[in-house]
Amino acid sequence: MFREVKQNWHFEHPPKKCKEGVYVQVYIVMAMKALTTAFLKWQEVQSKDEARGKETTWLMYRRKLKVINQHQLIVFIGK
Repeated sequence: MFREVKQNWHFEHPPKKCKEGVYVQVYIVMAMKALTTAFLKWQEVQSKDEARGKETTWLMYRRKLKVINQHQLIVFIGK
């Protein structure tokens, strides 16, 4: 079964070793499609929240913080 997972696979030419290999490949493709769809929907929600002015993700927060603090200077006085 795992040998079939490692094979290159196209919709027109599924692996010919056994039907279990085709099932594994179909499940993997369906799982990747579901993950991609979930990520795209999450990304859409994040961009809408950012447009409303909400803090959304850590990277967006860090980017905004960097812009706010880019012109500040720390001066150390000492020996």
